[in-house]
Amino acid sequence: MRKAQSKYKIIKSLNSSSHSVLRPKVGVLRFPSLNLKVLWLLGFFLVLSLMVFYILQSNWIIREGYSVDSFQSRLTETKKENKKLEINFVENNSMKTIEERIENLNLVEINKINYIQLLGGQVAAK
Repeated sequence: MRKAQSKYKIIKSLNSSSHSVLRPKVGVLRFPSLNLKVLWLLGFFLVLSLMVFYILQSNWIIREGYSVDSFQSRLTETKKENKKLEINFVENNSMKTIEERIENLNLVEINKINYIQLLGGQVAAK
C-alpha cells in the first residue's frame, strides 16, 4: 500500500469525508529558473548584434548602388564612343575617301593587260 500512496494522491471527496479516491499525481513542468540579469544581457546583446548586422547590410547595399551607378555611366560613355567610332569607320571606308587615297599613292593606270598562257595542263613537273 505504501507504493500505491507514492504514485497516487489520496483525495477526499467533499461530499463524503469517509471515502477516499486514488488519482494519479499530475506532474507540473518546471523550467529552470533564469537570472533576470542574464536574460536582460542576452536580450541586449541580441539587439546590439542585430543592429550591427543591419548597419553592415545597409552599408553594403549603398556601396553596391554606387558601383551600379558608376557602371551605368561608364556604359553610356562607351556607347557614345562606339557610335563615334562607327561613324568614323563608315566615313573612312566610303568610296570617295578610298579614291582620294589611291590618287595620293601615285599609281599608274593600266591600259592593256597581257596574260601568259601555259601550254599543257601542268604548271610544274617532277
